[in-house]
Parts: sequence; structure tokens; C-alpha cells
Amino acid sequence: MFKNNIKSIWRYNDIKIVFSEPSIQAPEKIVDVENIEDILYYYYTLTVYRKCNKKWKEVLCANVWDFPQILELERVLEMLNKSSYDDNSWQVDKSDDGSTVWYQKSYTLTGIVPEDFYTIEKEVRIWDGDVYECFNLTVGAGKFDSDTVTSVVLRKLKPEEITGFIDVVKDFIRKSIEHHNKIQHERIDADRQARIIKDGKMYEYSINTEDFTVNFDVLDSIYTVGDTVELTILEKHDGKDVFTHYNNCRIVNIEESNIGKGGYITITGGTKDYEINETELKIPVELIVHSFTDITSSEKLSYNRKQCMEEFTKIMTKEEQKEFAEMPVDYLVNKWTYAIACRTWMFRSEHGFKNPKKTIKKVIKKIKKRYNEEDEKKYVKRKIKQKIDERNKRWREHPETCHVTVNATSLEELENDVRECTNLDTLIPGESREAYIVRLKKSAKEC
Repeated sequence: MFKNNIKSIWRYNDIKIVFSEPSIQAPEKIVDVENIEDILYYYYTLTVYRKCNKKWKEVLCANVWDFPQILELERVLEMLNKSSYDDNSWQVDKSDDGSTVWYQKSYTLTGIVPEDFYTIEKEVRIWDGDVYECFNLTVGAGKFDSDTVTSVVLRKLKPEEITGFIDVVKDFIRKSIEHHNKIQHERIDADRQARIIKDGKMYEYSINTEDFTVNFDVLDSIYTVGDTVELTILEKHDGKDVFTHYNNCRIVNIEESNIGKGGYITITGGTKDYEINETELKIPVELIVHSFTDITSSEKLSYNRKQCMEEFTKIMTKEEQKEFAEMPVDYLVNKWTYAIACRTWMFRSEHGFKNPKKTIKKVIKKIKKRYNEEDEKKYVKRKIKQKIDERNKRWREHPETCHVTVNATSLEELENDVRECTNLDTLIPGESREAYIVRLKKSAKEC
């Protein structure tokens, strides 16, 4: 539940009731919540204050979860106002002389765990033929491990005063829905930007959940052909945006778009909204608002550190190998930790890693070392080949400078030449091949 500054306040004499910090969870398919019927779970904070010596003192405070009673308050008042006091459903009391008759009817809203507790009671008094109406309001809160409810009771509220209370409740719920929809679309917009198709893979970047911006310096996951995934995509149904959920589907193709950073993934199998899916579906990447690699039934869950590393390195591109060879470890840890972990769920206990983050860092260091060594070998080979070409050219042009073969075309032949010749452009007269290679390796590391 995210913190926010949304609140609605109702005051009555020395009592102040504050509704604040709402959060809504809608059913799976709903994108925009329109009314309370679209709310699956609702969370908010209820605080009641009493004014003492010109200062507000907290009387009760509750963090309300899941199925709060606040959502039913408007309906309860409507039912009370629609009910006629003479329909035999009201409690009746009379004065001794019969001059005054009281009718009372109430509804109490509470749950198994009374995190928020409300009672609205309507009272009708008939005296000398005149009818007077008023309301009694109880607002309270309980705790999960207690049967005790702390509450305040406000009596003799005028109809416009209880209506004012309900109006504040409705205003709070309205602002809650507006806030939810705003955050929902900010999240969707970020999700639609967070995935890029490149080199036959789908890259998913990290999203900052505080302001819903995409951090393109941190990778969350990489998806490849053959992966089993769950996806949520944005679709239209009866003119409205809805979420459609695909589970246990297999990626059979990933292709880039001819325009921009977009592209498509093609999935097959699994389920669509929990019904069997037997068709192939080509999905534009910008419609994906949730993706997750599913290896629940895979042997990858039991991989050791080396196997986890190999599972990741086999999907790396040449460009990524070069990045691991050249960039510092801290940069690589920040960018690649979760992408590496997600290939084999390295944070899961099945692997037996005591400290998964340390294990992932070790994997990153080993990958860096591997491609550092490969780069060093390539550098040495490239420099030696350059020297071979230079010497062959010079020896052909000035054969008198060396008495050995001028047609060396391999490292082996060059090694023999270097052993027999001195001062062959190594800049150090008499330098051996072994010393020359050591010097080249040192140069490679310095580069």
C-alpha cells in the first residue's frame, strides 16, 4: 500500500473524523475503476480526534484492510431513509401518558475483524402529532487479536448533519478511485516503455515505483525464445481497456519492429484468462504491462552457481560480453543482478545459496574474468599478427636485414624467427618471444 496525501475530514462539535491514505485493488481484468462495484480490496486509515483545551487529541486510529465497512455507509443511510417507521420493522417505545412515541431502526456495519465499525441509527419521535427525525452515529475500530472495539458515539444528529457525514465519505471514496486510476495509468505507461526488443530477445528494465519512471541502467529480466512466461497485456473490450492474462505460455518467436524500439513476441500454449489457449498469438511489445519467467517445474531451480552462470552466458551477445570485460564490477552488479537472477530464480531457497546477492556478485566477477581473458587473448593475437605482417613486409623489401625466413605466416614460425633474430621492431634488442608476449598481455590489461 503506497503512502499518499489524500484525505477527507468531517467535523462535528469537538469531534473530527479523518479518512486518509486510501489504496484500491481492482479485480484482475479491470483497468479503470468506475465505482465501488469495481473494487476488490480497499485499504484506508481511519482516525478520530477529540478537541481538548483547543488541541486535537487522537481517540482512535485504525489501518483498515481488505473489505472495509465504509463502502456500505451510503447504502445504509439510503435504506434507513426509504424505510417507513410504521412498516413494523422499527423498534417502538411510548411515554407513560402516550403523548410521545419513539421509533428506532439501525444498521451496524462490522466484519469478522472489526477494523472499522459503524452504526447508523435513525430515530423518529412523534409528539403531539408533530414528527421529529434525528440520527445517532457510532464510529469505531477494533483489532485482529481483540474482541474490543474502541468507538465514539455522536447523538441527535440532524438529517443534514448525517448527510454531511456521508458526503465526506463519498468524497473520500471518489478521490480514492481517481487516485487509483491516475496511478494505474502512470504504471501502465511505464510498463509499456520498460520492454525493448533487441538481438532476438526481450529486455525488461527496472521501474521506479515511487514516480513510475523507467531506469534504463538496471535490467530486471531478459526473455528468449523457448522461455515459459506469464504475461498481462492491454486489450479493448466493449470500448474499454481491460487486462488479459496469459499463463504458462511458451515464447516461439521474438522479432524487432522496422520502426523504433518496438517489436513483437509470439506465444503459444498455456491459458488465456484461465482457459486453455491453443493458438499462436503475436503480441506488440508495447501492449505488455506485466511479464514474468515461469520456471516452477524446471530443473533450473536446482542449479548450482556454475550452472546458473552458464544459463545466463549462453544468451549473451558479443556486445554484452564486451561490456562485462570492460565495465567495472559495481556497474555490472547494479545493472545485471536481477537479469542474471531471474534466468534461474537465484533468490529461491531451492538453490541453497546462503546469500543469493553475494552469489550473484561472484557470478558477475567470473563472467567478467572469462571475457577479460578472451579479450586479452584476442588482443595478443591481433598484435602479434600485426607484427608478422610488418616484419614480412620489411623483410620482403629489405631481406638483408634478417637471415631467417621472410614468409612467416603463423605464430609458430614467428616464434622460431624471433628466437633467431634480434631487434625485429620489438623496440627492445634481443627481446624473446616469451618476453614480448608478456609485455603485450600487460598492455592489454592497461587498455
